[in-house]
Amino acid sequence: MNTRILLAEDFEILRDSLMALLRDIPGISVVGAVENGNDVISFLETAEVDIVLLDIEMPEMDGIEAARIIKNKFKKVKIIM
Repeated sequence: MNTRILLAEDFEILRDSLMALLRDIPGISVVGAVENGNDVISFLETAEVDIVLLDIEMPEMDGIEAARIIKNKFKKVKIIM
């Protein structure tokens, strides 16, 4: 089984570093990387994701608000903050 992860982090260097770390783990696929909560919700509407690795402080929509929406709208998606 392959676990599909979406990264949500507004700092590009941290986002790129997390992608590089996760890319080498067998059974893990980083299916996307976004920089704010609005982009998280938009991405989840078009792609299958198992886990969202979610930053708390992001522009436009923070991780707390994004987590609330994910829990209500995308019930199967797990969240790590």
